[in-house]
Amino acid sequence: MSSAIELYDITKVYDLSGTAKVEALRGVDLKIEKGELVSIMGPSGCGKSTLLNIIGGLDNPTKGRVIVDGINITSMHEVKLATFRSERVGFVFQFFNLVPTLTALENVKLPMDLGEKLPLEKSKERATKLLNLVRLGERLHHMPNQLSGGQQQRVAIARALANDPSIVIADEPTGSLDSKGGAEIMQLIQHLNKTMNKTFILVTHDPNVAKMTHRVVHMLDGQVLETTQPSKGEPDVKGALEAQREILLAEMEWLKKALLLEEVRIEKEPQAYNDAVTEYAKRWKQLKRSLRDLRLEA
Repeated sequence: MSSAIELYDITKVYDLSGTAKVEALRGVDLKIEKGELVSIMGPSGCGKSTLLNIIGGLDNPTKGRVIVDGINITSMHEVKLATFRSERVGFVFQFFNLVPTLTALENVKLPMDLGEKLPLEKSKERATKLLNLVRLGERLHHMPNQLSGGQQQRVAIARALANDPSIVIADEPTGSLDSKGGAEIMQLIQHLNKTMNKTFILVTHDPNVAKMTHRVVHMLDGQVLETTQPSKGEPDVKGALEAQREILLAEMEWLKKALLLEEVRIEKEPQAYNDAVTEYAKRWKQLKRSLRDLRLEA
């Protein structure tokens, strides 16, 4: 397995007033492998967010070397760094940072439209697929204030995946959610990490979130103390099966409604409608088969 992130002797010093200096990071060495789901923990002010900003190319180290996705970004010019961030890194924030005047679909389209890598119709198609992937296919045209906190974070995750980055960085992605909403977001992140082989790096204060990652990086006073494997306890097999069953049922319900929508939308194009019926029927059979298999496992 090759490295997604390589940090060598990273130091970050903030000069506050010309005389006062704060050493946010002190000689950090860290490697994160491609496809890993890693959490970073530590008390407030220990340097977690600073470390994320340096990995994501939002800030430069005072000293050291930063290699992300095989590219040395340590001294990269800001214009190239902006392109690098747009193409290689997705960002998820604690308070979602959605544009309040844009719909869910428009928020997810925005990074693609700014990058101008896809025609507008293609970016709309990809944004729709991503919102379906995070189970918000029925909320495409909702504004952020019409969505719950968990739904807004799902939009933010879909937006982070818009330009197909290899690395997703999330700063307290469950920090503004209740325990149920936080668990659902972490289940989604686990699923995306596994199925899309994206590297996820999370900052969290929540040990329950850390338990759902592959590895925990512990920080204190600007340094990495150790990395550990989280203690997960006994797996909740029944709970996992129930959660998976709920997802399948929700997708089946979405297919029903989507088919009705297609009927209204393309009533003048019978062939397109027939094609949609055929595709939905295939997916319906797959979902029913998956549900049957789950019942056998349970």
